[in-house]
Amino acid sequence: MRTDNEYALHIAWTVYKSIHTKWPDLPQPQRNLARRQCEALIREAGIRGQSSGLISEAALQSTIKVRQGKAIRLGERVATEHPITYKVVALHCLERDQPYTFEQYVGIWRDTLITTKTTSDENQMLKKMQTDFQFGDDWKQMYNDAGINLIDMPSFRTKAAKEKYGLL
Repeated sequence: MRTDNEYALHIAWTVYKSIHTKWPDLPQPQRNLARRQCEALIREAGIRGQSSGLISEAALQSTIKVRQGKAIRLGERVATEHPITYKVVALHCLERDQPYTFEQYVGIWRDTLITTKTTSDENQMLKKMQTDFQFGDDWKQMYNDAGINLIDMPSFRTKAAKEKYGLL
């Protein structure tokens, strides 16, 4: 028996296949609408991106400040970032010569849409760089080029970790 999520994924894939067959002949305004339809259906099917387990140093400092009860600036707020955007993945899928099978289509979205934690300010810097990002580029290099240092997200569950980050 299929779950609701599987039905939604099949609907997303069916619409993708239909758009893919018409993609070469669509004028640009209709391409934008069609691409956004693919993105929206994937979101509706529950694919939001899996965590990379990485956080920027600035976002870690903001997280620590908040946990210590200190105020932070609006630009220091921690945001979840998709280094590879829905738009990039959708365009990759639509511009292929042959459409993906259902398993490939769902897999490319699940494997490619990852998330990191950055500050709002860093997120804005990345948005400027994402316009030039191509599918297959090294997304970690984009962070390096923006001057954002990613580190493994620490756990704050143990007493030792809380002591290390001044949370006790």
